[in-house]
Amino acid sequence: MTMWETAFQAEAFAAFAGVGLISALLYDLASPAFGSSSVAVHIAADFLLSAVTGILCFFALAMTGRDALRLYMALALFLGAAAYRLGIHRLLALFTKIWKRDRKSAGNGE
Repeated sequence: MTMWETAFQAEAFAAFAGVGLISALLYDLASPAFGSSSVAVHIAADFLLSAVTGILCFFALAMTGRDALRLYMALALFLGAAAYRLGIHRLLALFTKIWKRDRKSAGNGE
């Protein structure tokens, strides 16, 4: 069983896991820009994604009342992003595939 030093650590861990989920979702939404052949578009999308993640981290720190990023917060950020990529992203891809297949089959019947 993991023992938290203080109550705020669990709150901070959850906040940064949420930031990781949101950052991974934003990366997923920006993926068409990353596939662009233009280097400038790729750099701009990468910079924008990094800036948004930094701002989200700042707000998560302000929400938890801490003034420094700790190692467990960075781990929570990574775990949130990994949870999105390995779980939620795959579920969304499956639902999108089913939805597109159903729309295609409904379009052929009319």
